[in-house]
Amino acid sequence: MYAPAQLLSLIENRLAELGMSQAQLGLRAFGKADNTAIQSLKKGSSPAIDRLEAMAAALGWELYFGPYRQKPGAMNEGTPVDDFSSKNPMRAGFSPIPWFEPKIGSGSAPVAFLDSWLSSNGLILDNLVAVAPTMVSITGFDAARTLAMIDTSAPRRGFALWALKEPAGVSVASVSFDGADLIIESANRETAPRLIRNWSASDVRPAGKVAWLGFMPHQ
Repeated sequence: MYAPAQLLSLIENRLAELGMSQAQLGLRAFGKADNTAIQSLKKGSSPAIDRLEAMAAALGWELYFGPYRQKPGAMNEGTPVDDFSSKNPMRAGFSPIPWFEPKIGSGSAPVAFLDSWLSSNGLILDNLVAVAPTMVSITGFDAARTLAMIDTSAPRRGFALWALKEPAGVSVASVSFDGADLIIESANRETAPRLIRNWSASDVRPAGKVAWLGFMPHQ
């Protein structure tokens, strides 16, 4: 369990990384543009678990409670046995992730993940699809060389990376859910975010929360 000072340091570093103010954190987490939660931490008070979870979601993090995801002291999960010479896609505990929108000639599944990794991250195979976005609003990512795995069942709330179905294709961006509205962040901090009023009735719809993002090197 983190002490209040440790939580404060983690949150302040993440805010700096995102270019987000304490007031913006309050707005995204609790619907109020204030920094009461931060001030409480500075006074040595730990937030309630539900408030900490809301802050984590607003920062694009998760709040985890449960068994160890990796045994203490272990450096890695080891190298799983595989049979990649086989044509069987279900190789040594790997499951293929199908396309969100299959296209002729694109193949049935562009990527596969170890089942134990999916399970340890709380991901359910039936909810996962792969997306090759036409637009990526993340500094350093080129849409032509980006592949994302998204969770189509993720709750439409909080602040995180999302794939969005738009008229021009599929985009990936940092998104805030503000009631019935969407706030879509730009990769360029000098460009104002896009506000989508009542997204459920708009032509910009959240397709799924990004669970994994791949960056392919130049050939």
